[in-house]
Amino acid sequence: MAFFIEQFMKKLIIILLLSLVQPSILDAQISCANPIQVDLCPSVYLTHQTNAGAQDDAPSACNISGEDLVYEIFAPQSALHIYISVMNATGAMKLTLNTGSCTAATCNTYNILPGNSTIAFNVSSANYYYLWVDASSTVEYDISIGGDTSLQAVSVPNTQGLLAFDHCAIYPFKISKPFFEVKYNNTFKYLPMTLSPLNQTGQLCVSVYLKNLSGVSGARVFQFSFNPAGFAGIVPADTLFSGFYNTGDWKSVSTGFNQQFIFYDSLGLGRGDFDGNPNVCLKYEFCFDLIPLSNDPNLTDVAVNIYSDDYGAGFNGIVGQGCCPFGFSNCLYRSGTSSGGQAGLSFGFNDPGSGLPIELIDFDGAYSNGEVKLNWTTATEINNDFFTVERSKSGFEWIELLNIGGAGTSSVMNTYSSIDIHPLKGISYYRLKQTDFDGHISRSEPIKISNISERIQIYPNPVSEKIFINLPRDNEYQLFLYSGIGETMLHQTSIGITNFDVSVLPEGVYFLQIYSGNESIEFKKIIIMHNKK
Repeated sequence: MAFFIEQFMKKLIIILLLSLVQPSILDAQISCANPIQVDLCPSVYLTHQTNAGAQDDAPSACNISGEDLVYEIFAPQSALHIYISVMNATGAMKLTLNTGSCTAATCNTYNILPGNSTIAFNVSSANYYYLWVDASSTVEYDISIGGDTSLQAVSVPNTQGLLAFDHCAIYPFKISKPFFEVKYNNTFKYLPMTLSPLNQTGQLCVSVYLKNLSGVSGARVFQFSFNPAGFAGIVPADTLFSGFYNTGDWKSVSTGFNQQFIFYDSLGLGRGDFDGNPNVCLKYEFCFDLIPLSNDPNLTDVAVNIYSDDYGAGFNGIVGQGCCPFGFSNCLYRSGTSSGGQAGLSFGFNDPGSGLPIELIDFDGAYSNGEVKLNWTTATEINNDFFTVERSKSGFEWIELLNIGGAGTSSVMNTYSSIDIHPLKGISYYRLKQTDFDGHISRSEPIKISNISERIQIYPNPVSEKIFINLPRDNEYQLFLYSGIGETMLHQTSIGITNFDVSVLPEGVYFLQIYSGNESIEFKKIIIMHNKK
């Protein structure tokens, strides 16, 4: 008897404590007449929610046995969607949205798993909606509620600006490239790089200096490609660390010889790690634990590719007006055309045979309409007789394509261009060989150009059920679909036309990455928006 009295008293104490700590939840669950009231916009973010002590009073047609919560959402009649973000859920639950009536028998329901989920409900022509959180056991969670309230035609100018390297490294790895530094075991290194001891684990850190010359777009993705002949055992020293300038986290999303970091801003807007101030020198440092295998500059090269966010891109079209809930990035519908987009920068550590008697401002190229067009600009030239454009499939064996006359000795800017009318399939490398009047030869760093991505088609985007990928049939490709926090959701090896079935994935922003061998040839943002009936 004493045992049963003791258990009764414990339950009574728990109920009394709950009534003190969460009176709003308990009161709200007395009946539908007293729900938790929220407005659609601005979005609401409620933490430490729980159904503990609530009644089992969800509409009988939709109810599962257990304690229930109900939220009354006030929305304008023009609302198109209600977006729900559930975070840190400790158990499974069911979300049901009723229109107009708290006790409506029609069930518009989603099943929610523990952890984080995003849900979109299609709505129309009502002011009040009732969101039931129904669970068979006690759960705790955070919830954010928002929505789009109307559609509006907009014309937004491009304010991205120009993401560029900034020449402010104090201990540059190369004198000709004062925008990056290299440290090994906390000691600055210079070309040619000497790593010691070989065949033992050490830490390599790369610092890159960037700026935006005029706009608001910032760096969001860094990709490091290591030569397997020069390095082994490559592991990021930190797989998750805070942003340098914007609130959020850098997260490692790949392994092996191609290491990639993506920045996830805390507001879920897809922003890069950028402080928003043009022409400010910003430092980004990434470190790796690895085993150096060689000190041959041809083998210790590291290719670095940097991609911006597409924030500030111009847009003409229709945009949903409203507010995204916390943790539900880019929820607002839009349809139209954009100007600008994701920008890219790249460079490599090593430059065997460097020492051009010219000041090369830039050397780049692009594939278009079956040709590769190369462009380069010099600031100064000394005794420069001519340039030779060289091409390679592997980056090691080179052939000469054509010669272009130089400017001799010059202190003014000179611009050159050439066209490869019969480019190789897939990825090719190009470099400049410079010949003096006395016959002395020097070479530039190679650049990498791919005509594969031009032949890749990805559609539709946004997607609700299946996203189709049209790949060239001359190679085998690895396809990865990453979630907004960098988790691998889908993966396959394909040739030709293939698809990913995304109908089972929650709505939100994802990233599709395609590899040809060890080369990343496509990185594209994918938006999943399910068509609810």
